Amino acid sequence: MVNNSIDVLNRFEEYREMVKSKAKENSVGLGLERLVADGNELLLFHGVVITCALGSDKGALGICSKKRCGVCRVIGSNFFVREDTARTTTSLCGNSWRAHEKVATECIANGVSPATRKGIILCKVIAGRVVRAPKFGLMDGEKGGFDSVVSSTGDQPDGSQDLMVLNPRAILPCFVIIYNVCKGTMFQ
Repeated sequence: MVNNSIDVLNRFEEYREMVKSKAKENSVGLGLERLVADGNELLLFHGVVITCALGSDKGALGICSKKRCGVCRVIGSNFFVREDTARTTTSLCGNSWRAHEKVATECIANGVSPATRKGIILCKVIAGRVVRAPKFGLMDGEKGGFDSVVSSTGDQPDGSQDLMVLNPRAILPCFVIIYNVCKGTMFQ
């Protein structure tokens, strides 16, 4: 279980209230009851690489400061990214298998051993208003004011989709599942 700070919890709840408030102002007759009720809260998954001893038999309980340790970087920053990176959104998956596939693909692309320890972070997400495809002029703060974007390549057999969350305050890490992939144990 992730022990989030009071500041992180407050930012998450403040973001939820902002989404609900915007929905109340703009929802007359539009069927946005879910937005008004809870901000369109979802449980989603995010895959990460683990390069420290967190959760191992070595007994590490706190987060590390290693740049390549995805789980510690994500939990330590609560999905806020450095300003010098091009990434401004966070992609979360509708199921844990999809999150595993994404992190495994990233390992291969970055030359990281497939046997590296991995983690799946289960997160509460305030999806807010969601647009089905990234269309020019429909992002947060522009005409439309969407909070998230559904991204689907259509090639997932289970029909799963990724959600691109535009504001890291909308994501609350709750649980981390740590696992190893042993050669020959994964489905082919």
